[in-house]
Amino acid sequence: DAVRVLEQAMEDDDPRAGLDTSADVVSKAQRTIASADPSRGIRLPSDQAEATRFLLEENQQRQDKIAGMRSGFRYWDAVHKGAQPGLGYTIAPTGSGKTSWLLNLAAAICDPHPWNNHTPVAGLYVNSEMPSPEMDTRMTAIRLGRSQAPRSLDEIEGGRLHETHIDIAARGAAESGLSVTAPAERTMAPILSMIGKAAIQHKV
Repeated sequence: DAVRVLEQAMEDDDPRAGLDTSADVVSKAQRTIASADPSRGIRLPSDQAEATRFLLEENQQRQDKIAGMRSGFRYWDAVHKGAQPGLGYTIAPTGSGKTSWLLNLAAAICDPHPWNNHTPVAGLYVNSEMPSPEMDTRMTAIRLGRSQAPRSLDEIEGGRLHETHIDIAARGAAESGLSVTAPAERTMAPILSMIGKAAIQHKV
């Protein structure tokens, strides 16, 4: 049904409406399935942990070369074979550092580094909760942290930075291939819209 809606929208030259409508179709289908069988697809944390450990250990032992974009985090690259197309999950309790880790990972993949031949890699971080100024502060701290002049979040938020620090952070942002969205509601339609816009800009 969702595919048919999208095809009709393309014929009508209104892809935006097609995205919104198809997202609604998928969402309703998901709700129908969930209400029909509440236990469907649910794993206990212990089962998930065992499956995850098996997957990671198996990946780490594989001898094939890293095929995706390197992050420079050697263990992560070895386990995941670099950043590759597909869907992955980072699951952890609230406040345990998921956002910080994923921002660091995104910057490590998309900023110019020796492991990617100093070439920026196009990427999109869809931000569903963090206010834009806080996101900018985090990204500044990440980029300064990799320089010879690391600074804390308190120093950045308090404006206690030398012009050199500002130049380093601004240059890092300008040279990166990483785009970060403004906060968006956590529904499929706006997220798909932002991904589509980024894909068009980068000719993906």
